[in-house]
Amino acid sequence: MVIDWLLILLNLVFIVLFIRQIVIAIVALWTGYLSDVSFHKTNQRILAKLLDRLNLNSQSLVYELGCGEGSVAIKFVKKFNCQVFAIDKNLTLILVAKIRAWLAGTSHQITFKRADLFKIDVSRADLVYIYMLPEINKILAKKFSAEMKTKAILVSWKFPLLDKNFKEIDRVGHKNQFFVYQRV
Repeated sequence: MVIDWLLILLNLVFIVLFIRQIVIAIVALWTGYLSDVSFHKTNQRILAKLLDRLNLNSQSLVYELGCGEGSVAIKFVKKFNCQVFAIDKNLTLILVAKIRAWLAGTSHQITFKRADLFKIDVSRADLVYIYMLPEINKILAKKFSAEMKTKAILVSWKFPLLDKNFKEIDRVGHKNQFFVYQRV
């Protein structure tokens, strides 16, 4: 009898997880048409390696520009117990991110906002996390040089940020690399 209930429970869990993945895929495809940069889920294994190498704490303030469905912001909070300010211009992804943060128990430490990343002031950030295309990184490099405080960290997934005001201090991963810079 107990085994029957366990099998039923396992089947329900499988169905819920399967439906969750389908919903995420549909949202990703749909929202890709609404954004300047298409939505790509961050490689969680490489992200875990990156987080292990960062020196943040509960007093740190992380900005995630282009937060998508919120998984990176949630990981930062769970790892460092820090505050995260996460923005995306896509309202659908912001709503999904808020739900995911609430389910993960991290919503009190993450502020999700629908906004234009070029209009967000990052001067208070201890770390800025981005996943943008190279041509957008070139534009952002000027913004970050003007706004980020000295010794603040910038993490760019997949594409480097080439700017003399940032010193590369680490790379994590191989094909899907995180480029880690410090504002000089």
